Amino acid sequence: MKKNLNSLLAMLLAVMLIFGMTPATASAAGRKPTPGKVTLTQISSPAYNKINIKWNRTSNATHYKIYYKKAGTSQWTSLATVSGSTTSYTHTSSKSRPVTPGQKYTYTVRGYNSKYKTYGSYDSRGLTTYTKPATVKLNRASLGSDKKSVTVSWNRAAGCNYYCVFRKTPSTGWKRLANVRDPYTVYTDRNPVKGQTNIYTVRGYYSPTKTYGNYNTRGLSVNVPKTGTPDKPQKVTPGPVTLSKISAPAYNKINIQWKKASNATHYKIYYKKSASSQWIGLATVSGNTTSYTHTNSNKTPIIPGQKYTYTVKGYNSKYNTNGPYNSKGLTISTKLDTVKLKNAVLSKDQKCVTVSWNGLPGNGFYYIYRKTPSTGWKQIGLTDYRFNSYVDKNPIKGQKNIYTVRAYVVFSNTYGGYDPKGVSVNVPSKPTPHKHSYTSSITRQPTCSKEGVRTYKCSCGHSYTESIPATRKHVWEDLGTDIWMDWSYSLQENTGPTKNSFDVYAANVCTGCGYYYGMVDDDNFFLRMDNHLDNPNSEHCLGGYTLLTVYEVHHLLECKNCSINKCGEFSHYEYIFTWYGHNDHIKLEDWQIKELGLPLDGTVKVTL
Repeated sequence: MKKNLNSLLAMLLAVMLIFGMTPATASAAGRKPTPGKVTLTQISSPAYNKINIKWNRTSNATHYKIYYKKAGTSQWTSLATVSGSTTSYTHTSSKSRPVTPGQKYTYTVRGYNSKYKTYGSYDSRGLTTYTKPATVKLNRASLGSDKKSVTVSWNRAAGCNYYCVFRKTPSTGWKRLANVRDPYTVYTDRNPVKGQTNIYTVRGYYSPTKTYGNYNTRGLSVNVPKTGTPDKPQKVTPGPVTLSKISAPAYNKINIQWKKASNATHYKIYYKKSASSQWIGLATVSGNTTSYTHTNSNKTPIIPGQKYTYTVKGYNSKYNTNGPYNSKGLTISTKLDTVKLKNAVLSKDQKCVTVSWNGLPGNGFYYIYRKTPSTGWKQIGLTDYRFNSYVDKNPIKGQKNIYTVRAYVVFSNTYGGYDPKGVSVNVPSKPTPHKHSYTSSITRQPTCSKEGVRTYKCSCGHSYTESIPATRKHVWEDLGTDIWMDWSYSLQENTGPTKNSFDVYAANVCTGCGYYYGMVDDDNFFLRMDNHLDNPNSEHCLGGYTLLTVYEVHHLLECKNCSINKCGEFSHYEYIFTWYGHNDHIKLEDWQIKELGLPLDGTVKVTL
């Protein structure tokens, strides 16, 4: 039958050459598909901390990878990987992937095929945009009780560190009045335009990038009567601050407390070394506050054992006046904590002892001490703050060795407390000989092609290994039918068919669209052709037909451990029709399979 089939194929090929027709060819089986280039369509900034990028889908992409960078730089930063059905991504600012208002950013998208681990090309120019601070929502503008000032208030807006206050009248344009630092949301205009409607608006501003947000163009209005020139306000000075208490709650913290002073809208806290005359500003707090805790920092340090003096001064922000302060202040110093010991452990050779403890912040060194039941404490070692253990290489043999540790700061010559009980360990006069006692565990499981490893370990650290024979049992993974592979020329073991697609027959199809006609000697051949050409949807088909190979396709199996291949179960029959450079894989229906005389369950039998 195969000889007759080959003769028939040769005859049909000659006929097609006479009529100027050539059979379509299938693409090389097993070629890895690569995603196409992604077309970017739109970029926008819906909020001060969000940028949205959109794109069109591309071929062969199971996922899309989104990147961004500062405009003008060359280094792309990966943002996210989304599914192949997604065509939009919104980047929200974070610590690792920031979006700064006013900073221009460029975005691009790249197609990715997770099955074949292939990347498509991408638009290297990308799309660029930037965000702005949020629009300020105005609250109210009210005329003061003296009819000489206007107070404007608003809600806080995200993405800015200043608020620019503007004013205009019906006959003038916007004029900037003041820059108010966030988080303050109130401003008082003490010189409004008298006898006119004063209109106010506020605009968010981010100073690092010199970027303004949008603003309310209608603003808030208030009528100011003609009342003459406002009286110059009399300055008010805060009263003296009474210091009440000072304490050191930790080695790196000092707390100062005081009583409220008259006319103080804020309080300013200062400190200095006790022997110094130079006060250092620590902080400014609100007028409702009567306590402040100073925490150690590089700029304003607290060294344990060093005496520091603190004072507080009242301040009136409305009149920019300072009150008197207590020049003597209150003085205190912090102390080091007691070192918390962990343990003392005798070495495996019983010749030395390792003492360990929890690290103690704020110190520079640790002193290590040792004693026995019959002696007092003796310093045996010194380490700096980086180490939390010490090895005593000469313990006292035949006795209980007791250890403790004490922290020390050089700059202030200050010692911390210590644990008088210590941690102890008995040191024998002569070391006891060690006998190995092993426990075993599998440190590498055997696979179909690789040996495993069993490891034996002793508590002393000694170990050895034994090999575990390979299982020679494959673990098959079904890769589906999209990949056609022939491994007959590989070095792997072949216990069945050496490929997963087989050319088993041939059938005639329309050269215009690939419509199935069947065999020329079939009674239905010309009937199908006439019906197809009479169909209005087949107006591009000119009546030609070509003979295409019918393939029997099986599932492709691959071992998860050693990656060898195997032919799996039968899947379907198909022929490949090439349409303007694109290969269509057209599956045969049951009636077509029966007409060609092929078995419904395939011709190639495999054993799984």
